[in-house]
Amino acid sequence: MNDHDRASNPAVSQIALPLIGLKIILFAVIILSQALLPVFFSVEGFKGNFHDPPHAEPTRDCIYKTWDAQHYLFLSQHGYVPGTMPCAFYPLWPFLIRLAAPLAGGSHLIAGLLLANLLSLGAFILLFRLCMEFFGEVETRKSLLLLLAYPGAIFFLFVYSESLFFLLSVSLLLFLLKKKYLPAACAAFLLPLTRAVGVFVILPILWQVLRMDRDYTLNRAAKALCLLAPLLGFGAYLAVMAAATGNAFEGFAAQKLFIAESSIFQIFDIGSFIRSFFDIDSLHGMEGSVLDRIWFILFCASLMGVWRIHPLLFWYALPMGLIPAMTVSFMAYMRYLLVVFPVFMLWGVRLARMRNSLGQAVILAGLFALQILFLLRHINNFWVG
Repeated sequence: MNDHDRASNPAVSQIALPLIGLKIILFAVIILSQALLPVFFSVEGFKGNFHDPPHAEPTRDCIYKTWDAQHYLFLSQHGYVPGTMPCAFYPLWPFLIRLAAPLAGGSHLIAGLLLANLLSLGAFILLFRLCMEFFGEVETRKSLLLLLAYPGAIFFLFVYSESLFFLLSVSLLLFLLKKKYLPAACAAFLLPLTRAVGVFVILPILWQVLRMDRDYTLNRAAKALCLLAPLLGFGAYLAVMAAATGNAFEGFAAQKLFIAESSIFQIFDIGSFIRSFFDIDSLHGMEGSVLDRIWFILFCASLMGVWRIHPLLFWYALPMGLIPAMTVSFMAYMRYLLVVFPVFMLWGVRLARMRNSLGQAVILAGLFALQILFLLRHINNFWVG
């Protein structure tokens, strides 16, 4: 807490309605686009994706369950089936959809959409509180505006795990800053059950426990549990896969069914990583995207600035932005960067310090225009991320 009245409840309440309003506008864009714009739905893109049943034809609701959403909805309804592509996805998000489905009239799609938007709304409110631990309200608002305008923010609208991972990550860092190690341990346990990269939150936990909070006589058990929580969470994931499929490593085998063939061992193949960086074949294609590599360059250029804000943010941002780039050869990097919120905190501070208000507006408007373009592509089964 400081003189800015950090974690101000009135200020937090002021951002909730605009966030809800923005989500309503984006869903209105989706609905109106189907009525007002020429049809440019990609049947090829639709048929190239996983579906349940496998030979399903496009329906009116297919614009809301594109790409990864299909996998999560399959898991929420049927669970893991050995040898299928959905086994590559992690269990917590589809489990929550399954729990919420009865409250949505039995519709897993509606449950997933409601959860994704409610969780991302909660995450933004918590991010406001986190930013206020370091900045004033002007810088905080600019940080949130940048993240909301960022093209990848469209994935907070859909049945993707980004909203859940975002909420858990912000919660973890807030709890660590406030030395609340038991709730931090809960968040750290759940993150590897949401996405594989979640296990790497052990790095900010190590920094906080061993470097920032050196009073080893206090909260020793809670600190130890917090340190172990990411590993316990990953162990729980393996246990879930073993129970569901008979093979704890079924998820890793399923990765080979995808174009990227993601593998954690790729982080040791530096030569392949460098070659993939220069393997460019399109402005924004699946694997050779110029835009994905530009976002990665911006991420790398931001790391020292993030460190200066706080090392805890750096040790979170480093693996969250680096590991996905290395393990999937930059594929969908724009989406993976979405949860690396310390980078947006840094950019928000720099945006707030720009003296040219017109320049600020142009940057935000340009990003948001690109977001709308990507939104229209996404719902029509063209690749975005």
